[in-house]
Amino acid sequence: MSVLYNIGILLYYLLVRVISPFHSRARSFIEGQKHLFQTILSEDLKGKWVWFHTASAGEFEQARPVIERVKSDYPKIRLLLTFYSPSGFEFAKKYPYADLVTILPIDNQANSQCFISSFDLILVCFVKGEFWLNYLNALNRQSIPVINFSSIFRPNQMFFRRYGAFYRSFLFKFNHILVQNGESLHLLNKIDYKKGVVCGDTRFDRVLEVSETKTSFPIITKFKGPSKLLVLGSVWPSDMKIIGPALKELMAFGIRIVIVPHLTDNNSIDAILDGIDLKVFKYSMSGQAKTLEQFDLLVIDEMGLLAAIYGQADMAYIGGAFRGTLHNTLEAAAHGIPVIFGKHPTNAKFKEAEHLLNIGAAFEINSAEEFLSILRTLLSDHSLSVQAGILGRNYVSKNGGATNRIINVVNEYLSPYK
Repeated sequence: MSVLYNIGILLYYLLVRVISPFHSRARSFIEGQKHLFQTILSEDLKGKWVWFHTASAGEFEQARPVIERVKSDYPKIRLLLTFYSPSGFEFAKKYPYADLVTILPIDNQANSQCFISSFDLILVCFVKGEFWLNYLNALNRQSIPVINFSSIFRPNQMFFRRYGAFYRSFLFKFNHILVQNGESLHLLNKIDYKKGVVCGDTRFDRVLEVSETKTSFPIITKFKGPSKLLVLGSVWPSDMKIIGPALKELMAFGIRIVIVPHLTDNNSIDAILDGIDLKVFKYSMSGQAKTLEQFDLLVIDEMGLLAAIYGQADMAYIGGAFRGTLHNTLEAAAHGIPVIFGKHPTNAKFKEAEHLLNIGAAFEINSAEEFLSILRTLLSDHSLSVQAGILGRNYVSKNGGATNRIINVVNEYLSPYK
């Protein structure tokens, strides 16, 4: 099966190369893989290293509380941060807590061995759903401890199926797997993996930290004025296909709307705004803003601001559900505002979204009419809106603490390097 895995990795890479001239994200992936080792080996790689690997920007935000605690508690240790996604790398390439930030070389045997041998690694932390066979094998051969944290497992995943023995073997290559909930631990126990620990979800700690910084953006303050502010966060064209027709009617509600696309390049923004006949002002044009009253929408065309922007909102719509990948609802809930998102069967994967719905802190919609109806209700019933925000904020607060529990396990490996 490992031979098939390596063939699959090779075929995937070749396919991405073939489509890269016609697909911007594929092109970014191929460009990101070029000259990786020359760049890495040109750096000063002396010292003891802890390596954190995340898929993209969302998982990086999930890992940040742990990374920053390790850097604070072990200042002599150097930190390596890698990404699978080029967009994640671009988002975090200037991250001050890491000594080196890079894209992960493709997971083949030669790359994994060369990459790992370039560093004196004392601990490796893969975040959430990152399971790369050749890297895990190379780490095991060199007896370098590797843990996975903030994982969440479901019964229908390949690890737990009758014919999933090969995929289950990935899990047994970790010294510890630190999961978000009891259901995940139960699944690990069923396959006789004994090093699972329930630690919770570090996203709660991260969003609480961001919400407490009280960041304010002058351009948003100016755009909002005395009106209520709705933030459409991490939206895709599939979201705008549903809620876009409602935006013109929302103007009559007297609210202001900020759109934060999940992808902020010009092509993605054009796709988001396709068919929307409203006057748009972009965040990157802030220096040109003399008056904003004439504009209907403010579009944030810069990455990394959304979690803080929710702090100036009165309500939020979270994107991604209509493509099966609902984005982070906790970022908005932490600021004590009502949360709205699309209705989709895959939302069941996101337990926090389900919990927010159940306690009355969030609302699902399936059409522009439902979107308008919920907003009308929240705007007219101030007590309902406030209560929904309070319930969401309390839910986030009560579920913090995962970082401390993860650090307790990390300390088992790093305490000799204090």
